[in-house]
Amino acid sequence: MNVRGKIIRTKVAPGSKSERDAVVIVTGDREFVLRRSGANPFVDPELDKLVGKHLQCEGTLHGQHFIMTDWSEVDEE
Repeated sequence: MNVRGKIIRTKVAPGSKSERDAVVIVTGDREFVLRRSGANPFVDPELDKLVGKHLQCEGTLHGQHFIMTDWSEVDEE
């Protein structure tokens, strides 16, 4: 599956025990918590470097999580 969008940092799961700041890809009207395949799901310095960029991502969707296997920077939409 491919998704394209802007990478932001935002609070997810507010009010729950899972509440945290996470790196998210915003694709029009949807948002997915972003993870890299094989990386730590809660702390990933490589994802932090992507915040503010627009990406084309390839990966797998698991509920509200998009697990990236490949990505590239694209022009702003």
